[in-house]
Amino acid sequence: IYPDGAIMTALERRDKRFGKGIALAINALQVRDNDLSTRWDDLVDELRRAGPVTLTSNEWTTDNPFWQKYLKLDGVSCDGERLDCVDYAKSLANYDVVVSSRLHTCELGLVAGAAVVPVETGTFKLTGFFNQIGMTQEPIRMGAELWQDRLLAKAKAVAADPAARVVYQDIFLNTARAKLRDGLNAAFRENLLDIMK
Repeated sequence: IYPDGAIMTALERRDKRFGKGIALAINALQVRDNDLSTRWDDLVDELRRAGPVTLTSNEWTTDNPFWQKYLKLDGVSCDGERLDCVDYAKSLANYDVVVSSRLHTCELGLVAGAAVVPVETGTFKLTGFFNQIGMTQEPIRMGAELWQDRLLAKAKAVAADPAARVVYQDIFLNTARAKLRDGLNAAFRENLLDIMK
């Protein structure tokens, strides 16, 4: 099983990145289904004290209702609703850190050169993806012991030096891309040879 093909997205990275604070892309249904809403209330409050927080998503209609109470807080806004896939990916690189429980937000953020902190909810999709690309210490699992403290500390550390986080991520991303490309090339060569028989 190869990492999700979204990491193969061809995307030219912007020279100027970072500086817009914290982006949050949290799967609202999984938060609700795992009864974690009140814990996120505290986290959003703590994160906005560290800098501006922007709520975003690659599943806008699902996550938007979860945000409404947070948008009433000072220092919290939302952005990205009308962006296409490429522009959404590029927008993620504007933030100092992207905290996300959305798999494709994580993947597109990695491709765009955003500093990503993944958060697992209940499906293990993110854990599987990050293990597959070799980042075996990722993500932080919601509901695990001290997960809020760990997430807050990691988000602040990454936001303090997002460029260093991207260098670290790129080591794994580039290796995973090469493996995926090699595997796909081999599969297509085999299929084409079968067709030609």
